[in-house]
Amino acid sequence: MYFPGEPLNACDRLLNAALRPDLLIARPAPSRDGSGQCALNFDIVLARG
Repeated sequence: MYFPGEPLNACDRLLNAALRPDLLIARPAPSRDGSGQCALNFDIVLARG
């Protein structure tokens, strides 16, 4: 899992070699309780096989 805005993402070999690097980066999620806490969404997809 990678985090948005992380400066080291630019030089990460695995992230930069991925066909869809956007799928490896967690996405910001709105705070549900109004506390302003940072929350992220990251979906995990398991391949059948």
